[in-house]
Amino acid sequence: LNKKVAGGEERLGSLKTAEVELNELRTRARRLEKERTEAHGRATTLQAELEKRDQRIRELQALIKTLGERLNDLSNRRP
Repeated sequence: LNKKVAGGEERLGSLKTAEVELNELRTRARRLEKERTEAHGRATTLQAELEKRDQRIRELQALIKTLGERLNDLSNRRP
């Protein structure tokens, strides 16, 4: 009977250790999920900023093209 009790206590000890490890892993998983969510939010913000910048670049390129065409027209008008 003492052997059975000792074996049960040993199993209980290992289960408690496993429970502590499981709780630590759950805490870590929640923290990592929070970090992932924050990183996704930052990525979304950066993507929006990048799209705005790209749009501004396209607008400036169109403006440069227009200005170049006007300069060419003006230079062709000179006698």
